Amino acid sequence: MSKIIKRLSNETGKVEEYRFISIKETVKIKGDTFKVLHEYYERLSDGELFEPFDDPDKNLNKDYDLYRKKYTLLSPKEVKRIRLKYGLNIRDFSEILGISYSNLSSIENGSLQTTYIDNLLRLVDDPYAFLKLVNEKKNAIPTRITDKLIPTLNGLVVFSYDEHEKIARELEKINLDIRNNLIRLTNSIEFELEKGDQEWKQSSSTKSKTVSKKFSSMLFR
Repeated sequence: MSKIIKRLSNETGKVEEYRFISIKETVKIKGDTFKVLHEYYERLSDGELFEPFDDPDKNLNKDYDLYRKKYTLLSPKEVKRIRLKYGLNIRDFSEILGISYSNLSSIENGSLQTTYIDNLLRLVDDPYAFLKLVNEKKNAIPTRITDKLIPTLNGLVVFSYDEHEKIARELEKINLDIRNNLIRLTNSIEFELEKGDQEWKQSSSTKSKTVSKKFSSMLFR
């Protein structure tokens, strides 16, 4: 049974009944065609369709999500997460990236970004890469931004970047293994040298005694 709701219609000026329906429609986004199941409310008095009352952009966002999935684009929430990770507002973040404020703002609010902007956002999601960018463009970025941003980035690179921390731990383990192996090798070499030196001394002492005995016997013949 279809869901029926009642609400005041601004068009008719009276309370109308609306039925929830789903319709499979074909949409075109940037030259690509998708078949999407859209949601509407149908006004029973005349059959007119309305976007979901609680979320008028629901169908459009669903269309865009399919496009993002196909082309592996960051979602608006992911873009906003990257910006907030660095404690930046939209204006400052867009200034560093070299894109307009309106462009970045529209992306965070649901618009589709171009591939090159998506690639740029993915790169700066890495604190180390973003720090390198900020340092190289430092003279072109207001000090009010860099004075706060650079310490934040340094902290993220050193303490919060799991992948770097994992790599550092692996390198530390490798270096420790190499160090232990060198110590064992050094000890082994020193032992062999010491052992050889002792054997040489014993051999030399034995030969010396033998020569002395032979020399003494020759003298007292």
